[in-house]
Amino acid sequence: MNVSGEVFVDNISDFDNTTDNCDDDCKSKIWGFWIEGVAVPCIALFGIFGNLACVFVFNHKSVDLKPSFSNILKCLSIYDMALLMGVLILYGFPNISMTYKMSVAPYTTPIILPLTQVALTGSVYSVVVVATERYFNICKPFHKNLGTVCEGFGYVSLVVIFSFIYNITKFMEFETVYEREDPGDTNSTLIAKMKVTSLRRDPVYHTAYVVCNTIF
Repeated sequence: MNVSGEVFVDNISDFDNTTDNCDDDCKSKIWGFWIEGVAVPCIALFGIFGNLACVFVFNHKSVDLKPSFSNILKCLSIYDMALLMGVLILYGFPNISMTYKMSVAPYTTPIILPLTQVALTGSVYSVVVVATERYFNICKPFHKNLGTVCEGFGYVSLVVIFSFIYNITKFMEFETVYEREDPGDTNSTLIAKMKVTSLRRDPVYHTAYVVCNTIF
């Protein structure tokens, strides 16, 4: 059964009949479309525009904020936008368009997925940096810290570098491979698919990454 966005748009009035006439797997795909193909993109777009507005507000001269604090908040908003765009590309687009899922996702996912992880790490530690900057600014205003380096870019640089280093192995977990549409026919069309690498399947690597995630 084709559960792409195009089919659902054409048959929106038959939704109730469709759910009654299909099995559990079919119903799961239908609800997957409505949740990941409709709800998630709407929420993600709302968040993207909201964070974009925050960046413009924090960048406006009329806003009475210390440059260091303002720059860290802008960094946080940018990370959040990147995370939401990654979620939109990874989960929204494949459920909206079957063409995207089959023809584009195998190429983009091995790159977008680790970048989304980088954005998630950056967002989390940007919040930590905001709290740290507030602590030094309020409790120890005359104490030198990374917030005083280049108007907060000392903290920002630290978060950016750490986020990429921490997730560097994520770029080696998936790859795009080409397989024959008919494995027994050497003349059949080559189809791009995403495949898990040997690193991702390594139990030692998996355990080490889980431990690191628990600690950090």
